[in-house]
Amino acid sequence: MKKLSVILVLALAALPLCAQDAQTGDDYYTGYEGLVLGESAPRSATDAIAEHATQPIPGDIYRGTLFGAEQKKYESTTLGNRKRATKKFVYDTSLVRAIKISDVDRVRTLMYANVNVNEKNYAGITPLTIAAEKGNMEIIKMLVEDGKATINEASSYGITPLIAGAAAGQDEAVGYLIQKGADVTVKDDLGKTALLYAIGYDKPKLISNLIKLNNQSINLPDNAGNTPLIYAAQKGLLNNVKLLVTNGANVDYRNPATGLSALSAASAEGYSDMIRYLVKIGKANVNLPDLAGRTPIFYAIEHNKTDALRTLISLGANINARDNNGTTPLMRATSKNHKDCVEILLREKKTINLNERDHQGRTALTYAVYSEDLGPAQELVAAQADLNIADNEGNTPVMAAIKAKNDRAALLFVQNGADLTQVNSSGKNVFSLTEEFLPASSTANVLAAKKGTIEEQAMQIQAQKLAEVRALEEQLASQEAVVKELQEKQEAKIKAEKEAAEAAVRAEVEAQFQEQAAALENDPELIRLQQQLEAARAQKQAALQEAMDRQVAQKLGKAAPEPSMLAEEVSAKTEEVKQAAETAKVQTKQKVNKAKTTAKKRRTTARKKATATKAKVQETVEKATVAPQEINMADLLAQ
Repeated sequence: MKKLSVILVLALAALPLCAQDAQTGDDYYTGYEGLVLGESAPRSATDAIAEHATQPIPGDIYRGTLFGAEQKKYESTTLGNRKRATKKFVYDTSLVRAIKISDVDRVRTLMYANVNVNEKNYAGITPLTIAAEKGNMEIIKMLVEDGKATINEASSYGITPLIAGAAAGQDEAVGYLIQKGADVTVKDDLGKTALLYAIGYDKPKLISNLIKLNNQSINLPDNAGNTPLIYAAQKGLLNNVKLLVTNGANVDYRNPATGLSALSAASAEGYSDMIRYLVKIGKANVNLPDLAGRTPIFYAIEHNKTDALRTLISLGANINARDNNGTTPLMRATSKNHKDCVEILLREKKTINLNERDHQGRTALTYAVYSEDLGPAQELVAAQADLNIADNEGNTPVMAAIKAKNDRAALLFVQNGADLTQVNSSGKNVFSLTEEFLPASSTANVLAAKKGTIEEQAMQIQAQKLAEVRALEEQLASQEAVVKELQEKQEAKIKAEKEAAEAAVRAEVEAQFQEQAAALENDPELIRLQQQLEAARAQKQAALQEAMDRQVAQKLGKAAPEPSMLAEEVSAKTEEVKQAAETAKVQTKQKVNKAKTTAKKRRTTARKKATATKAKVQETVEKATVAPQEINMADLLAQ
C-alpha cells in the first residue's frame, strides 16, 4: 500500500499541468511570473481571471529583466518592443513549476521519473532557460549533467539559457553554461547576444566570464547596430568598458545605420572619465564623425554636457568641425541656447572661428537670432563676431533677426554697429524688412530715429564709392599706359633680337659655304688633275700642230712626214687624261654633294638654335604681358 502511494505521487508529479480555459475558475498558476515577468510571487487563477477581464489581449509572455518592463505593458525603450502573446490557454509542466519556485527536491524527483527536461511550457520556454535566469546552480547542474538538457536550445524570441542567465546577471550560471558549451555568439530575435544583455550590469565577473572564456561576441552588434561597447559607454559603466577594450573591443566601431560610436555615446551622456579612458587608453578617434558628420563634440553640445565638452577640447577635439550641413559646434551651441557651451567654445580664442559659414552661408551669429535667449548673441557680439556677413540670400544677421521677429536680437545688432545699408537678394534692406516684420517694435523706433542719418550716410558712402571707382578708373588708365609703353619696348626688343638672330644664322651659313668652297679650291687631288689636264692639253696642241704642219706640207707638194711615235703617245696620254678628268669630275661632284649634305645639317642645327631663341624670346614676352610676333626661322633660312 505504501509502495502504491509513492508510485501515485510520482505519477501525479510527472503529469504536466493541463491547459485550461482561463475563464473556468480552476485554481492554477498562469505561467512564469517571478523575476522573468517582473512579479514578486506566483499568481493564482483567481488573480489571472480578474486581470484577464481588464486586458484586451490576455496571456503571459516571457519578459522580465530581459525587457526591463512590466509584464502587461511589455515595453522597453532600450531593447525594443515585441508583440504580446495572444494564447487563450496557458499551462506549465510540472518540472517548470518546480523550477520556478526553486523546489530542488521536486525537480530531482521529477527527473528520477524521467520527465522530458527539454519540454517547453505554454510560452515556449525550456526548463533550463528558466533555471538559468533563476540562477539556482543545483537545479542547473541536475538538468545539464543528469538530465542532459540541451544547452543551446532556444526558447521563444530566440532566448537561450545563456542569454537568460546573462540578462538576469547570474554570473555563476553564465560561467558554468559557457564551460558546458553554450554558444556566446547566439542572438535572440532582437539580435542581442548574452554579452549585450549582461553589459548593463556592473558585474566584472559576469562580463569576464562572457569575454575571457570566449570573446567571439565582443564586437557583435544587435539588430539596432550597437555593440556591447556602445551600450556600456551609454550607461556609464567604466569597469565594463575597460574589460571590453582590454579584450579587443573595437573602440572606433560605428553603428551602420547612424554612425554612432562609443565615444559619441559617452559624450552625449557626459561621462568625462569614460571619454578620457576611451581616448587616452583605448586610442579612440576624438574627431570620429557619425553618418551626419557630427563628431563627439556635437553630442556633448547637443545635450549641454559642459564637463564632457571641456574634456573633449582638452583631448584635441576640433572645435571648428563641420557636419554634413556645414554646421559647426559653435553654431549648434548657439541654436540650442546652450550659453555655457558657447562660453566654453569662445574661450578658445586662438582656434575658434567665429565667422565660419554653413552651406547656406549662415554664421553662428545668424543662428543666435533663433535662440530663445539673448545670451548666445551677446556672447558672440562681445567676442567681436562679424555683424555684416550675409548668407546665400544676402541676409545679414540683423536682417535674419528682423525676419525671425526677434526684436531684442535685431536691436542688439543695430546698437553695436550693424550695417543698415546692405540689400539682400530680394532688393530689401533693414528698413523695408522692419516695416514688413517688426512694424511696431523697439528696432523700428530706433531705425526711425536713425533713418535720416542713415540715408545721409548712405549717400556719403555712395559718393565715396563713386570716387573710389573714378580713382580706380584713373589708376587703370595709368596702368594701361605703362603696359602699352612696356609692350612697345618689348616689341622693339623682340624685333632687334629677331634681326640679330637672322643675321647670326645667315653669317653662320655663309661662313660654312665659304669654308667648303675654300676646301674645294685647295683640294690636292683637284690640283693634280688640273695639272695633268693642262699637260694633256699641251700635248694635244703639239700633236695638232704637227698634224697641221703635215697637212700644210701636203698642200705645198711636199711629202707628209710619217706620224711619229710621239703623236701616238700624245693621243694615248690624252685619252688617259680625259678618263682621269671624268673620274675627278665624279669625285668632285660627290664631294660637292657631301658638302651640301653637311651644309643642310648645319642649317637644321641653325633652325633648332633659332627655335630655342624664339622660345626664350616668347617666354620673355609672356612675362611682360606682350604678345610677341611670330618668327619663322625656316623662311629666313630659305631666303
